[in-house]
Amino acid sequence: MAFYQSPRVINSNLVLSYDTANINSYAPYSSLTSMNAWSTGSGGTSGYGQNGATVENERVIGTNPFGRTSVLWETRASGGADADGGWNTDYYSIDNTKLYRFSIWVKRTSSTSGGTFYLGLYGNPSAVIRTDNDAAEGNPYWECAGTSKYTQNVWYLVVGHCYPYTQSGAIRHPNTGIYTVAGGTTKVDTVNGCNIGNDVKWASTTTSTLHRTYHYYCADSTTRLQLFGPRIDLIDGTEPTLNDLLTGRAYGFKDLSGNANDASLFRGQSFASTNRGIITFDGVMDYVNIANSNSLQVGATFTISAWFNASNLNSRYGIFSTRIANSTGCWQLEVGTGNGGTGRVAVTGIGTWIWESSNSVIASNTWYNICFVRTNNSDAGSMYLNGQLLTPATTTAYTISNNSDAKIIGAGTLNSQYFPGNISNVFLYNRALSATEVIQNFNAIRSRYSI
Repeated sequence: MAFYQSPRVINSNLVLSYDTANINSYAPYSSLTSMNAWSTGSGGTSGYGQNGATVENERVIGTNPFGRTSVLWETRASGGADADGGWNTDYYSIDNTKLYRFSIWVKRTSSTSGGTFYLGLYGNPSAVIRTDNDAAEGNPYWECAGTSKYTQNVWYLVVGHCYPYTQSGAIRHPNTGIYTVAGGTTKVDTVNGCNIGNDVKWASTTTSTLHRTYHYYCADSTTRLQLFGPRIDLIDGTEPTLNDLLTGRAYGFKDLSGNANDASLFRGQSFASTNRGIITFDGVMDYVNIANSNSLQVGATFTISAWFNASNLNSRYGIFSTRIANSTGCWQLEVGTGNGGTGRVAVTGIGTWIWESSNSVIASNTWYNICFVRTNNSDAGSMYLNGQLLTPATTTAYTISNNSDAKIIGAGTLNSQYFPGNISNVFLYNRALSATEVIQNFNAIRSRYSI
């Protein structure tokens, strides 16, 4: 396991490890498109104009190609055999002397297979150019295939490329094609070329482009497609590789503990390179969702550690919790306003302050390492701030269940407790760390924050 610097973080009994400074854990790959605005609801959303009627476009919570819980875009054809779901994104500026990759994940969830699936683009203000005959094509698609091409309940990654306007001769990029997670970087099928034959190239006057994915011409009202991960990537050596797309490395956190507890980002988190890598949560509906696994069912004895910087402390904000809902035995690590005022750190259960600090141990817009250690259900636990043991104002014995709930970063057990600010590291252990080990972890990372 490769952490950013020495001394190394304690590895023994580490069951969850995220580190935004480690490219093996979080790769801040840029794409012209983003799913940050995707939340459950109907119709289009910011950056995505709906194709078809509002009722034919629904964003739902489901399982993405990597087995993680995510927001997915579902097409719900009404049977009118016209536009049946999908989108045109906003236009994005491009460099017409460069190569770009367009991609989308698609899954047919219904046993019925009506209509046609499309992946295409537009060029602006000019049509893109076919590479096989140099003809302008104003309505270009790499794929326009009947939905029966896609086996029910299998995710497929569909990929096409657009070349620099200087490209000469017919060409299809070796990665243009169709892939599955199981098949890896070996194509399971080819795109059918639709009305472009091979790949396309920009026109000499093209300055912007958009991503378009459609379900069209479905004569039944039962065929359903789910869509995930639309991307437009500049191919310049900094883009995610095809393997990154197929393993999920471009879409969320990778767990460094070896337990494969990978996570999905929900809504509008942003990455910044300050402090060698941080994730910013807007405090509205941002959070990170980790599907439960046996390794995360830690029960009464555990250690949770995180580095955070809260933009305000005006309410109660969850840094780590067992789920976003009331559930017997769940708990959360939180900061903000407590029983007596702001600036507190605490661990709470449902209706219970398990451990709460005195007032004003933290300030807003300041980096801290918080670490909570618990040995059993009759022990309220010990809290460390920047490696130093804190004295509690409140402690209460509370039974924490070894449950199967999802784990959440950046929100609490109640929907109103979304964290505002930055989080960079989260470590979860299924044992109690010693005071010496807590200090070692603190010292391993503190220099990033000039502490």
